[in-house]
Amino acid sequence: MDSVHELVSRYRTEADTMKRYGDQRGAAMLARIVDDLEEVLHSGEHQYVNLSQASALCGYSTDQLRRLIRCGTLKDHGRKNAPRVRVSDLPKKCQDLRRDVPSMHVPSAVETARSIVNRQAA
Repeated sequence: MDSVHELVSRYRTEADTMKRYGDQRGAAMLARIVDDLEEVLHSGEHQYVNLSQASALCGYSTDQLRRLIRCGTLKDHGRKNAPRVRVSDLPKKCQDLRRDVPSMHVPSAVETARSIVNRQAA
């Protein structure tokens, strides 16, 4: 799969080709989409934050972010004892999917036994 930057370049070329072959509206629409995509891509590319800010943005603790820096997974763009990371490099923590699941009632052994007895009696 192409990187996003390669896709942007390819789609910009396709928009130029569409324009050359007379599809002005399609070319304009594709060019606008590519412009919007590039704007989003570059908006956080050069924004650097400290670890507290990074923690709030990505959901990882500052200690975990320090570990990621130490092991080389996340690059430190700051100075000694004042780490800063690029927003676009931050990992995204998965949200706990169980929050949206309604809580289920798990019957106790007594409730299960009563249920069995009641079914047999009926």
